[in-house]
Amino acid sequence: DEEKREIYDELLALHKQISQLVKEKNLDELRKQRRLELKLEDERKRLEEEKRQILLQKEKEKQEQQAAHALDEFYHAFDELKDALKNNDLLKAKRLYIEARNIYSVLPIGEKHEVYHKLLALHRHMGRLAEEKKRQEESKKEEELAKQRGIEAKARENEREKNKLIREKLWSERKEKLREFFHKIGLYKTPE
Repeated sequence: DEEKREIYDELLALHKQISQLVKEKNLDELRKQRRLELKLEDERKRLEEEKRQILLQKEKEKQEQQAAHALDEFYHAFDELKDALKNNDLLKAKRLYIEARNIYSVLPIGEKHEVYHKLLALHRHMGRLAEEKKRQEESKKEEELAKQRGIEAKARENEREKNKLIREKLWSERKEKLREFFHKIGLYKTPE
């Protein structure tokens, strides 16, 4: 029995050693796998960072191109706005000012500083023209109103004259009828 016991103990020890070796081997494999996973994760992060940097660079280039294009568009609208103001075309000037202002709002800060005072000067000029046009329209309305009042006054005066003539005619007709009446009754003699 002791022999069996020794064999059993040896087998148990061997089994434990084998289990320990298997565990160590599994641990080694797990460590290797974990190291590989970490390397893969690091590589994936590095690739994502490179991709993000490339996308950022492309976005920056795109924004620079858009800014350059927007600046060109701004100056185009700006020049048309100046021409419209020279021609006193306020409706076109307002439309172009809104377009230039919208383009201005998307410009980068450096370009905004470059064009701000130019846009402001045209805005003020446009305001002065609008005020002048408003004054002219008000003056024209006043003239038309004065003309209308003159016409109405003349019409009232003509009406008064017409009424006066009608009254005078009626008075003279009544006077004549009275004379005839007095003549018939013998109180008045008509000159013959």
